[in-house]
Amino acid sequence: MRGFTLIEILVAITVIGIVSVLVIPNLNKFSKDQDFSSQSGRFLQTLRQAQSNAQSGLQCPSPTKAAISWQFIYSTINKNYYLVANCSDITNQNQPTIALSNITFDAPTNCGDITFTKNSISFSGSASSCTITLRNSPTLFRTFTIDKGGSIN
Repeated sequence: MRGFTLIEILVAITVIGIVSVLVIPNLNKFSKDQDFSSQSGRFLQTLRQAQSNAQSGLQCPSPTKAAISWQFIYSTINKNYYLVANCSDITNQNQPTIALSNITFDAPTNCGDITFTKNSISFSGSASSCTITLRNSPTLFRTFTIDKGGSIN
């Protein structure tokens, strides 16, 4: 006769159980880490998009209207952000709002909204640079520093 003994089957089930107990918590942490990495990457991409749009003189969505500036507007309370194209015909074109999920959004009040023009960056607050921190847990966070010289780190 061919087959497995009861002992062999119980050992295999025990090994599978032990491996599952070790792997599943790490899989959950990995998933959260990847989600945070994706959201913080998109945040940085949106900042750089505003800067790039302003420097390249990207047109507003309305034809033949140049954008005077691009604003990066964020809310630490609602945990979201979006871009606004300030167009030369006085209309502002809001881009879709991007919400952050399961992330704390910290920024000093003296930063305010960030405005990118062709040659400069300005803050609606009194800051000369702005540091924004996205935090998923006490140990998982990413800090972005925007200075008036145009550097975004």
